[in-house]
Order: sequence, then C-alpha cells, then structure tokens
Amino acid sequence: MGTGAMCDEMPIETNLFVAKPLPGNRCTWTLASRLGDMLQMAEELFGARDLSYTILGMEFHDGNPQIWYPCSGRHIVIRLSLRCMSDAVEAHYELAQECIHLLAPSGSLLTNVLEEGLSIYFAGRYLKENLGETKTCDTANYTTALELVERLLAIDSTVVRRVRQTQPAIYLLTPADLLACNPSIPYDLAEQLTARFAY
Repeated sequence: MGTGAMCDEMPIETNLFVAKPLPGNRCTWTLASRLGDMLQMAEELFGARDLSYTILGMEFHDGNPQIWYPCSGRHIVIRLSLRCMSDAVEAHYELAQECIHLLAPSGSLLTNVLEEGLSIYFAGRYLKENLGETKTCDTANYTTALELVERLLAIDSTVVRRVRQTQPAIYLLTPADLLACNPSIPYDLAEQLTARFAY
C-alpha cells in the first residue's frame, strides 16, 4: 500500500485543524494556535527566536518529525509524522519538540546534543503544563540528551537563555560558551552537550 492510500484511510483528528467557537469571541485550540503558544513559552525559557527565518506552516509526512527548508532560503516548514493526524497528544508532543529547532535554525539538519535534549525536555514540559499529559521518549540517544540537559538545568535553569545572548545559535555553542556563562558547569557536561548529535 502506498503512502497516499494510507493517508486516505487514516482517521483525522479534526480538532487539530478546525477551530470551534467558544463564548467571549474565543475559539478552541488548533495546532496553529498551539504553535504560537509553544513559541512564546520556548522563547521565555530559552531566549528569542531568529526572526530572519519565516515559518510557513505545518505538514504531515511519512517519517520522523523535523523542520525543513523547502525553498533553499530562509523559509521553514514543520513536518510532523503521519501518526499525528489521528493522535492529538503525539501531534502536540512532536510540534513542541520542533519549536526548539525554530529558535535558531541551522539551515540544515546540523544540531547538537543540547538542542535535541532541550527539544525533548520542552515537549514533555509543555504537554504536562498545558495539556495535563505525560509522554516520554524511549529512543536511547534522545534519552541521553534529555538526561544531560536536565543535569545542566539543575545547575542553572536560565543558562540557555543567557548564553544565547552571546551566541544565539544553539548548534554553534562550545564548552567555553557555557562555562563563560556559568563556571560551575562541569567541563565534561559542557563538552557532551555541545557535541554533534548522532541521529
């Protein structure tokens, strides 16, 4: 069965796309409005987004969640996995992960352990605080990245936001950048966090 047929037969969670009116000139959440809320929270926690990139929107594809650059310029599309079409919790979890990559896009798949760990940390936190849901990642390299990020944030919960005032691109951070921001961070932790992420 081709991907197109799979999409045709898949039940779609319409609440992800269709805003329904609420009293007081309000509407129910959709993925689009959640994206705005997630970005605001991500920026409050980890610093401002690089506004030189334009977010075009979201789409679903037969693969893992990611951001991609369709016009070989400074445009970004958020890609969510096909299972998100029928699983609202998964859709919000994946969208929250990708929000971290929207803060300082690399223009490619280049990323480091810190950025990937932050994406898992933020997704879990957003789901718990805003949807009352708990979801964990069981992929080893992402779980390791999350553990390293949790160690960092236990030492200094504001270090990412502060270090990005000097070096906004998370994927370009070095151990020296983190240590200059907070010398109490162990060097081996800073080194592990700034290493290239192995997919």
